[in-house]
Amino acid sequence: MSNPVVVIPLSQTKPSSAVGAGLRRRSPVATQLGASEESDAESARTGLNYAESSVPHEDHDHEVHLSVSKLVKNTLLFRGMRAIIMHPASGVMDASLALMANHEMSFFSILFPSVFTIMYHPESFTRNRLLTRHGYNDLCVMFDTKPAVYFALMLYIPTAYFAFLHVHFKLARLFKSEEQHLIDMSRSWRTFIIFSDILFLFGTMLFVVTMHVSPDQDVYWHTIPFVVSMWGRLLTHLGSYVEYAHRTGRDRQQLPDHTKTFMFLVSMSTIVTPIFWFMNYAAFDNLCDEFVNELVANGTPLLTAEDECVAAKGWTPLVPAFLTGSFDYLWFVTLPLTPLFLPHNPVPMTSVMQLTPWEESHRMQVKMLDIDTLK
Repeated sequence: MSNPVVVIPLSQTKPSSAVGAGLRRRSPVATQLGASEESDAESARTGLNYAESSVPHEDHDHEVHLSVSKLVKNTLLFRGMRAIIMHPASGVMDASLALMANHEMSFFSILFPSVFTIMYHPESFTRNRLLTRHGYNDLCVMFDTKPAVYFALMLYIPTAYFAFLHVHFKLARLFKSEEQHLIDMSRSWRTFIIFSDILFLFGTMLFVVTMHVSPDQDVYWHTIPFVVSMWGRLLTHLGSYVEYAHRTGRDRQQLPDHTKTFMFLVSMSTIVTPIFWFMNYAAFDNLCDEFVNELVANGTPLLTAEDECVAAKGWTPLVPAFLTGSFDYLWFVTLPLTPLFLPHNPVPMTSVMQLTPWEESHRMQVKMLDIDTLK
């Protein structure tokens, strides 16, 4: 007799109702996972800082406000990733935690490759095509060279994975009929949230082109995927707040102080920075395009030809470097801090992982796929 094939399906449970300040009740999740894992599920859903679980309660007074200690622990130490990875048995499918983890990995995948750029190509910080156009080094210089771009691509795999998790969980929750009574939202707002998440997912996939096409090849196609990713990320942030605003019940969690101010800064840096980029691109092309093409046709290297145009025609960025750079680096600084201001999952959605005999799992597969070839 052959060994049975073991699969792990996910069976949805209905959302729990409010009890006190939380959203918990005794459910199949608690029965199947046990009391300790039910606690894990609640902790993962609310995005607690697990690194401090052993600290006595009276020592938590410093966490009331956004202290430096809390900023470090909740951003640089990967709060969202720890909640997902360290508690896999919780069975919690939380779009907010997945989005937090995506932010954390995005920041790390941009910052970490710069180490290799400094080691192998330090000259790229003083001479590159983007620096010529903008007058400052933008974030792309951190991973534009080899081997830095190889490590950026490697780190981008988990970054994209968490983006897919966020979109999957968000859309699954929006279309789950049992939970619609907890969110009073019009069709137009639901359409906006779906559109924003799909754009975020599309921008996540398109971002790979930024790493594949270097500025030496094409500055436009190096920048456009980055911009689509930035705007998709902003819209999915706004979608999270729209969903939060339409949540019913008195147990809606209060947002941190200065959330509106922070999101205003995020929105400004996300919208204004790309506009300034393309204004500088267009102005430089208008001034130097013919001059550079003629030199390149005669065998002059592209970067050298652009340097000669800058010297010959006195090019200066159309938008001052300090202005574009301020918005650019503001966006980068807010990237790891955004999880501190995101609303938690408006509706908890949990699942139970269990071992299933081969015959039963086979019937489930046939039913889910709605085809007869598996029979």
